[in-house]
This record gives sequence, C-alpha cells and structure tokens, in this order.
Amino acid sequence: MTDLSVVIPARNEEYLQKTIDDIVFNAKGDTEVIAVLDGYTTNIREHPKVKVIHHETATGQRASTNEGVMVSTAKYVMKADGHCAFDVGFDVKLMADCEYDWTVVPLMYNLHVFDWKCLRCNRRQYQGPKPEKCPQCGNSNMRQRGVWKPRRGTQTYSMLFDKDLHFQ
Repeated sequence: MTDLSVVIPARNEEYLQKTIDDIVFNAKGDTEVIAVLDGYTTNIREHPKVKVIHHETATGQRASTNEGVMVSTAKYVMKADGHCAFDVGFDVKLMADCEYDWTVVPLMYNLHVFDWKCLRCNRRQYQGPKPEKCPQCGNSNMRQRGVWKPRRGTQTYSMLFDKDLHFQ
C-alpha cells in the first residue's frame, strides 16, 4: 500500500506537468500522484508514480477529486491544485504527526510562476496579464519567462471549515 496519494483534479491546467514533476521530484516517501483530467486532454509523461484518469466530459472539481480518492489505496490522501510547487520531503513532513482522522493543511505561499520579459531591454515584470508594451522602453515584444518559486513573504498559516464544511 502506498503511504500518500496526491489527487489533482484538473481542467485546462497550464502547469499540470510542472506540478506533477515537482511532486515526484520532492516526495521522499512512498507517494503517488493521481491526476484527474476533467473534460480535457493533455500529455502527461508516463511515470511509475503517476496515474492519470481522463474524463471526456467535465464532471466538476468535487466529482473528480472524489474519483481520485476512490482510486487511491494509500493510507493518506492529499488534494492539490494543478499549479503548485512542493517542498523537499513535503509528504514525509505532513505524515509525520498526522492522526487517522485529522485534516492537515500545509503552510502555503503564493507561487511566483513567471515574469514578462522585454526582449529589447530585458526588463522583467511580475506575472499577470501580458503587458501591451514595456513600461521602460515601449517595446511590444514581451515574452513569458518561467520562475516557479514560492513568494516567501505571502504565507497562509491557517484554514477553517464552517458548520457546513465550507473551506475558508
């Protein structure tokens, strides 16, 4: 039996492969990834630790998550988005003090995914909508350049569920 399944319900996730690669690279325990492609197709590289479920028609995030959990045979299950980065040994750290009936939420940082780079003056601008032109030189030739690192000053320390189990 696997220790941890990371279930990723995904619909049109641009960074899904990068997220899966990050999980596989940084997991130090017996951890697998279950990606549920909800109503779309993308190429996921084959890996012995990665299972892919494909829905021809979108069923929604909750149904996709539930299906991924049903496929899992792991002791623990973790749900993640398709645009996340993970710390080295994240899986072992989360399972270390986890009890059977606990819900554990890791410390989360905002993810700096990319910058816009001006191809004329090399000015970089933090991710967001593509700028029409470079604010420094006026050039309209801007390209996306990957960063993929946490923004350390933007942590989320706690979460809660209300009486109706709405996540806040």
